[in-house]
Amino acid sequence: MTASDFLSAYVPRAIPGVGHRRFLRVVERNVAVYKRFWPVFLTGFAEPLMFLGSIGIGVGHLVRTVSGPGGEQISYALFVAPGLLATSAMNGAIIDTTFGFCAA
Repeated sequence: MTASDFLSAYVPRAIPGVGHRRFLRVVERNVAVYKRFWPVFLTGFAEPLMFLGSIGIGVGHLVRTVSGPGGEQISYALFVAPGLLATSAMNGAIIDTTFGFCAA
């Protein structure tokens, strides 16, 4: 057995499955697992709306307006909405990457 045979047999490739479509197995596994935990996806839609309702509108009654770019006054809900969108995207990514450790 030569060194290259040993390496090809026992050392994993840096990018496994390129060309073999192994990523489809991962997608298939995720679909099978997420069928049981579909409420997790509902929270991804409901959470930003609840945050916008509580922080954007609730606190917005106290703050009213905020100085935006160029000194124009914008409502607090419009000021907070992009940050809430970014936060929910980050939470969705964290759920997707850590779901196997926590729930499955």
